[in-house]
Amino acid sequence: MYSFSSRSVTGLANGAYHWWLGGNQLTLGLGAKHFNYGYFPGFDGYKSYSRGSPSLTLDLSKSPTSPFNQSVQFRTLINNREELVFDTIGGVHLGNYWYTIHELSYTGKLKSALGDGSLKLALEQQSYTSTFGDNVGKQHYLRGTVEVQKDFVYQPYKKFYARVFAGAFLQSTGRDAGSIFGVRTRGSLGLVGQGFNDYKSDEFYFGRNEDRGIASQQITPYVEGGFKVPLAGRTDVGFSNDFLLALNLKADLPIPIPIRPYFDLGYYNYKPTTTGPFYGTLVYSGGIAFELEDYFGVYFPFSFLTSTDLNNIMAERGGYASRITFHLNLKKLNPLELFKVGMR
Repeated sequence: MYSFSSRSVTGLANGAYHWWLGGNQLTLGLGAKHFNYGYFPGFDGYKSYSRGSPSLTLDLSKSPTSPFNQSVQFRTLINNREELVFDTIGGVHLGNYWYTIHELSYTGKLKSALGDGSLKLALEQQSYTSTFGDNVGKQHYLRGTVEVQKDFVYQPYKKFYARVFAGAFLQSTGRDAGSIFGVRTRGSLGLVGQGFNDYKSDEFYFGRNEDRGIASQQITPYVEGGFKVPLAGRTDVGFSNDFLLALNLKADLPIPIPIRPYFDLGYYNYKPTTTGPFYGTLVYSGGIAFELEDYFGVYFPFSFLTSTDLNNIMAERGGYASRITFHLNLKKLNPLELFKVGMR
């Protein structure tokens, strides 16, 4: 691609090579992407991110007709970000920093006439150097997550959907970071998936660091806590360096229009200061969604179904229109997935 705003080449590329080991498929993958965001007039430059992502995936599916498919994947995300850098020698300037994330995951999927289901287990590790706050120096974390999704068919083409997400830090040098320096450390668990906390650069956002306007209202409802509220980097509410639990519910209505009521419930451990204790926090939000399968969705929250702290955050954004969120799954257009053919 070519960006006319930044006058530079951007885009992404993916490739894969498959081997067959008995009845199982082993895939070596390599992906790359580079995009710009966040223009700085005083520096006549843009923030940007680049990522390389080698991966190895073992597909453990037994046969093309089996209703149960499972896979194990190991991937490494090599990230480079160009951001504003503050130092005592050069002052403020655009600079680059690199960080690497390792992830081991297991995914199992079950197809059924009574409703599909899936299970994903993941371990994520990152080592990095911090130059801000109380945790200056070498840092690292190891976090584990569990995601369970289940659909229940209650009449032809109509389902009830449930998703459970649980995440916890098994090891973390940033566990005690308090909100005085920003509770979000590397890999912080979040209730919502938006551009500002997509530190793995897995998703695509029109306004990755926007906190106002329509671009700041884009969400990804299938990552982390799955909430549909537009936090957009304006608060530490909904983030934890300890653990987070979430339940996402929605249902098709028995009408020919794709309208679904939804309700999200979350509980997480929050530490407001570096020296104080953790506090368990319960939040919730509900409303009506207009969804076209997993491709596109618009979410209309109801204040009376939303907890006070989330309502306060949304009230700061302005009128009701600024609280509506949307989802556009551009990853569904991946040609590797569209043209993948099983050969067993």
